Amino acid sequence: MGALLLTVAFDAWLRSDEVRSSPSAPTRTTVGDSLVRLATDPASPTADGVGPIEDVPYGNSCSSGCRRELTVRGVPFSFRVPTRGWEAFGGISVNKSIVGPQGAEAIIYWTSIPGDYANPCVDVLGMPVPRTVEELAAAVANAPGTDLLARPTNVIVGGRPGKHVALVVREDVGCDPGYFFIWHDMEAGASWGATEVGHTIRVWVVDTRKTPIVIAALTSEQATEQLQSDIGKIVGSIRLEA
Repeated sequence: MGALLLTVAFDAWLRSDEVRSSPSAPTRTTVGDSLVRLATDPASPTADGVGPIEDVPYGNSCSSGCRRELTVRGVPFSFRVPTRGWEAFGGISVNKSIVGPQGAEAIIYWTSIPGDYANPCVDVLGMPVPRTVEELAAAVANAPGTDLLARPTNVIVGGRPGKHVALVVREDVGCDPGYFFIWHDMEAGASWGATEVGHTIRVWVVDTRKTPIVIAALTSEQATEQLQSDIGKIVGSIRLEA
């Protein structure tokens, strides 16, 4: 019940309206087939390391125009963080630890298919890998090892239309660290080494006119309301240029 209430409150950050149709289940494949396909497909990048790690300027630490700017598969992408303590892991994610000296309680990552730093886990997203916003949202909503908290709804992120889905993990399917995407994580700072049972995943699939971009926010069971609020503000601050 707590996870559901947090999801409802969190979704108030973004404008959405309900989708009438239910997503269909994607076709599954084996891990072996997935790795062979990714290794032989020239369009699929290798999952590179994400370093370096750096603190992200926050809220009042810089002028109102201070934003973290990067490019996701050729699409200009920027956002702001509202509080201190968020760490940027190269061009793939921002993470925050609120318990203990290391290990994150929240991560926001972003990628495309194919991605600059991450590879899709095709066993989770289905085979072939879905390419449209609608297909990706449906695949996420039907992901194995999860319970659906919020089915696909229409949203606006960074001025672009997209879909939002929320889930809770009930089974570790082995696609780490991003559950739907895999990359080489760094065992340093506020690292997010694996997505585990009990973690909550919120996914936005955004139509940029060039390539769909997937933005995912993952939180542990130790995430606080303040951390959830931070995520809502970061996602709400995203700007995308088609």
